Amino acid sequence: MMHPNDFPQMTPQFDQRVRAALESLPERPCRTRRFPWKRVVSIGCAAALCIGGTAFAAGVSGGFPLLFPQRHGRAPHGLCRRLRAGYADG
Repeated sequence: MMHPNDFPQMTPQFDQRVRAALESLPERPCRTRRFPWKRVVSIGCAAALCIGGTAFAAGVSGGFPLLFPQRHGRAPHGLCRRLRAGYADG
């Protein structure tokens, strides 16, 4: 395992070479990467449609009775009792 103090002392020649190499690099313009607002809005709408469509499909098919108990007319057997017991404890 290498510790931070395991490196040898920096010599002035090494320092000069590093500084010269950094100064010889060409200047790069600083570009900011922004998402266009249309792309952000379209991704948000697509995500909302996917989530909404999944919830609607699950509600219609009865896939999630815990999330949509009104589809079956009542909550699954024993769920209310377990929830009440959990709230009474906490």
